[in-house]
Parts: sequence; C-alpha cells; structure tokens
Amino acid sequence: MIHPQFRNAALRLGSAWLNAVRRSDVAIVYAGIVTIVAVILSLVPDRVHDSLVLSSSTNLENLREHPLLVLAVSAFVVASWASLWQIPFLMLAYATAQRWVGRVATIFVAGLGHVGATLFVSVLISSGITHGQLARSVARTSDVGVSYGLACVAAFIASQVPHRWRLLYLAVVLTYFVGPLLLSPNFTYVGHVTALALGFGLALLAARAAAVEHDRLDHGVER
Repeated sequence: MIHPQFRNAALRLGSAWLNAVRRSDVAIVYAGIVTIVAVILSLVPDRVHDSLVLSSSTNLENLREHPLLVLAVSAFVVASWASLWQIPFLMLAYATAQRWVGRVATIFVAGLGHVGATLFVSVLISSGITHGQLARSVARTSDVGVSYGLACVAAFIASQVPHRWRLLYLAVVLTYFVGPLLLSPNFTYVGHVTALALGFGLALLAARAAAVEHDRLDHGVER
C-alpha cells in the first residue's frame, strides 16, 4: 500500500497543478492537440506513422520546400508516445507564462523558441553539409516535437518561480536541457540550449520592461 503521507503529498501536488493549469486555454488547447495527434499517429500502421512524422519534420528538405507549414505543424507532432511525459510540465510552464504575460505573449515566446531554435539548428546542419562535415542524409533527418517551445517557456518563467525554489528550478531546467548536450552532443540538444537562451533573453527584456513601467507609475504618483 502507498504510505498515507506520500498519498497526501501526491494529492496536494495534483491539486496545485490543476489549479495552476485549469484557467490557461493556451496550455489546455496546445496539450490537447498534441495528445490527440499522438493518439492518431499511434493507431495508424508504422509505415504511415513514419511517413507522417517525416513529412511534418523541420529537416532541411522540408524547410526548403514548404517552410511555414512544417514550422507550424512540427510543433504539434511528437515522434512517439514516450514524448508525452512532457505534457504535464509543458502545461504548467505555459499556464505560468499565460498568467504572467497573457495569451498572445505566451504564444509568441513559445513560437520564438520553436522557430528560432529550429532555424539555428538548420543553419548549422546546412553549413556542415556544405563544408563536407556532415552526410547529405542528415538533411532528411526527422525533427518534430514540443521541446524547443517548452525549453524557451521554461527559461522565460524562471523569474516567476518563488525565491525559495528558484535555484532548484534553474538547476533542474539546466540539467535537463543542457546536460545532454555536454554528455552526448547532437543537433536536437543544440536546439534545446538555443531555445533556453532565447527564453532567458526574453525574460530579461520582460523584467526590464516591467521595471520601466513601475518607475513610470511611481513618478506619475509623485507628480
């Protein structure tokens, strides 16, 4: 049997998560679409699954032929069920961002992380192929998922984490997204770090804008 203390802690954690995400339409709609797409892909034959994932990928070939389509679609496709474990964390991150800066700004942050990291990685791959450092087959490698957007949003909301948990939060985020690049470098992990950097940069801009607005209001009250 589960110890009562663990059960109560799990219930409290679940309740806190539900309270955080239930008012975020961005988190709910996005997570719902990603989950539905994953279910549909799991029901089709493997050959069809692989073909759909590959056609949704932001590899170099797809980016050359129909860039806008794959940049949009790839953010809603995960390669396998295993990737869905990220959904609860994605929902919490997006909900926190929406509560802080609103719906449109949250979508912008996630979109910038997804598109910015994807394009940066594609430039690296293209350069590597051009200079003979990478095989041309890399241009057809599958690259889909929610992780670039999640990395950017996770970095963006760091300042909204309570002070007593912020260092732990940053340690977990950096370990998860940066650690793999140090242990086993690949282009996906480069994309994660790029998205993180974009998220931290946007967080600094948001903090400065908030400070300027605060000073403006204070000066207005003084006058």
